[in-house]
Amino acid sequence: MVPVPAEPVSQVVFIDDYFQVVFQDERFSFYCPVEVRSDDRRLTQGQPGFCDAAVELIGERATSVVVGKDGDLTIAFSSGAGLLARPSPLDVGPEAWQFNGLGGHIVGSAR
Repeated sequence: MVPVPAEPVSQVVFIDDYFQVVFQDERFSFYCPVEVRSDDRRLTQGQPGFCDAAVELIGERATSVVVGKDGDLTIAFSSGAGLLARPSPLDVGPEAWQFNGLGGHIVGSAR
């Protein structure tokens, strides 16, 4: 089980072909395609506006983190926005996403 970060999003960092959502001392790194969802839009990584939508999460608190049986990772935020990572062996290497926190780390793999 992946813990819900205690702090709000403090940074969104884009690094080459992956990005991180930072919650002070905890962070998610995404190595697979991600979708940012809100009430009125859904933007997939690589689409125009995706980076802006991801940065708009700064200041948001995560309300739940769910890992589906197929490896999908969903992070819901207090505003109703969400991040959905859908790993596929065609899109990623052995790691699809990773959570790092004070208690250690958890790695999600492709289906």
